[in-house]
Amino acid sequence: MKTTSDPLDDIAARIKATEKPRRITVRKLLGAIGQERRGKNVTQQLKTMLMTRRLRCDPDFDDVHIDAVVTLTLKPRVERARKPPTREGTAIETSVPPGIGAAAQGAADIEAPGSLGEGVPATRVAEPATAGSQEVEATLAPSTQAVAVEPPFAISERDVVITVRKGIPAAGCAPMSVRRNEPARRALTKMIDRNVGELVVMSGDRGQVEGIFSWQSYGRTVLANRACETVGDCLSQEFGEVRESMPLFDAVREIIRHGIVAVRAKDNLLCGLVTQRDVAGVFVDLAEPFLFLGQIENHLRELVERMRLTREELRGLADQRDTARAERTTKVDDLSLGELIRGIQEPAYWTKLGLHHDHTIILQRFDCIRKIRNKVMHFNADGITPEDKIYLMETRRILQEL
Repeated sequence: MKTTSDPLDDIAARIKATEKPRRITVRKLLGAIGQERRGKNVTQQLKTMLMTRRLRCDPDFDDVHIDAVVTLTLKPRVERARKPPTREGTAIETSVPPGIGAAAQGAADIEAPGSLGEGVPATRVAEPATAGSQEVEATLAPSTQAVAVEPPFAISERDVVITVRKGIPAAGCAPMSVRRNEPARRALTKMIDRNVGELVVMSGDRGQVEGIFSWQSYGRTVLANRACETVGDCLSQEFGEVRESMPLFDAVREIIRHGIVAVRAKDNLLCGLVTQRDVAGVFVDLAEPFLFLGQIENHLRELVERMRLTREELRGLADQRDTARAERTTKVDDLSLGELIRGIQEPAYWTKLGLHHDHTIILQRFDCIRKIRNKVMHFNADGITPEDKIYLMETRRILQEL
């Protein structure tokens, strides 16, 4: 019998064979487990699957934009320590440091962690009683060397807060940088070569930002008839700094106020540079599905208007679970998207349009639109897939032609 290999198992095997890390976008990583967007349950599922395969994700896939690139590596395997041989019936004596005898009373057994958090039974031995104290039990781990335990992941409050790094791709892309003593023409050539409008002027290994070199800062210097030989001659101090964990909309206010914002990661290193153009691009991507759905709904209203339905027929399309609302439904504008689709589904009403399109195919498309709408209305920082967006655009075009 032919079995289908697990994509994450394949990635782990390839990393082990080549001893090279694997770079992959978050979107493709989600696709490896059959998911399209991150949610609380999906995030927990993926983290568990990565942990069981000893895969480390850097940065954490839940902290960055869905199209950001993360690096997968294998965690080193922790070998289980063997129990030291002892002669049968011989107790192992240990000494308790002064001052902890009382605290040690009733101490619980300790487990040495395995490679994936599995416990290894500890060796429990009797501790000789000390003067003035009761007999206590000490617990010895199978190995004298302490093994660091990686704390289990937890779904925290940040999963319901969209951060600037998760919401804006540029916030997780290391920006191009220059030193202040570099020639200005070299910096300008870099900007043309990479098609960027700004460079970060940095000093030191920890990424201290001294300013921003941009076309605007260069132009201001030239127009002021000042020398502009080096980057330092054309430096702009019009920028701000935010942490990667700052909520998206709070960060957007900072970006609007400063024009350019440097983003700091947890380790205080610079992880991104965000401009007003980056914000505009993100909000266009988030707003487009709402715009397409609004246009599709308007086209559907026009189709139902052409059916010339009576007031009673319109009330029949309304959600009958809400009797008060059904009674208030007197015109097409009172109907929701789902109720408009219900009108298209009715064969007798569809016939009134006099269209020759295959009714079944049209209904299948509208059912897909209804599912996409549910995704859009349950707002998620990952948005909808590019395929769903194309489907909305095609549906809008089809309805325009009806």
